[in-house]
Amino acid sequence: MGTTKSYDPSLAVTFSANNSQDEPLSVVINILTKPTNYEPEFINPEEATSNGNVINPWEVEKLEKKWVENVDVVYFWIAGIRSNRSLKRRLKDLLKHGNGQTTDRGPHKGGEIFWQLKGSQNFSLWILPIKNPRNNEESYLENFYKQTGQLPFANRQF
Repeated sequence: MGTTKSYDPSLAVTFSANNSQDEPLSVVINILTKPTNYEPEFINPEEATSNGNVINPWEVEKLEKKWVENVDVVYFWIAGIRSNRSLKRRLKDLLKHGNGQTTDRGPHKGGEIFWQLKGSQNFSLWILPIKNPRNNEESYLENFYKQTGQLPFANRQF
């Protein structure tokens, strides 16, 4: 199966928690992609728990079964559908979670098994402003599933 790419690389952005822009961005789809030639290595539940960035870690065997071969996308989600928080604030939440600053609910609990991938700091985040976010998310996930027989690695449901 070829690489699944339903995004436009020209829309990629670089982000930083120190970015001074704090303008609300309506609704966006976020896509995390792996680096070229990435071979998955997984962080075991004990290490993930001690890192503080995975609230409910999975066993390595379960992560290995969940891994989707021959695709770039490892996680796909929408942001802003129920929130008027700025993109800067949402990205800060994601970075906080990755750095172990979590509570029992997050701040970004969805897709948290992403943080059990070694080298996650080398992955790319694509941000796509969109209209009709729920339709786009469901359509993308359905197409991904039809092509691979699985959801993206860190997605657990449609």
